[in-house]
Amino acid sequence: MFSSQNNRRVMSFGEALIGVAKGGLITKLEWGDETIYGFIDNGILKLHRSDGTEHNWIVSDGDIVGEDFIIL
Repeated sequence: MFSSQNNRRVMSFGEALIGVAKGGLITKLEWGDETIYGFIDNGILKLHRSDGTEHNWIVSDGDIVGEDFIIL
């Protein structure tokens, strides 16, 4: 499946994690803001927020079952 934005492939959280493991950045279409994205830093999954802060990403059930992730 593709999103309406730039023909990016929409994927599950598990699929998106493969992209993150390869050095990519992921975001969730539900968030509606590409300045919010996940990445790996020193083996830790982090979340960059729109205010510029970075936090350890505490993955929720909604994230795990999410089917609206894209790689930036």
